[in-house]
Amino acid sequence: MEGTDYMRKLEELDWLFNDPEAPVEPARLWRLLAELVRHDRAPLGRNPPARH
Repeated sequence: MEGTDYMRKLEELDWLFNDPEAPVEPARLWRLLAELVRHDRAPLGRNPPARH
């Protein structure tokens, strides 16, 4: 996952958690969280964390 994709997923997760108008879709939340965790746990040579 590239940095722009990582940031897009973080923004989507933020929207889903914080916007009262966002649809409640538990499967979508879990999928996003799993993708982000996989990225964060990957060896640094493969997927370095996105810089803010």
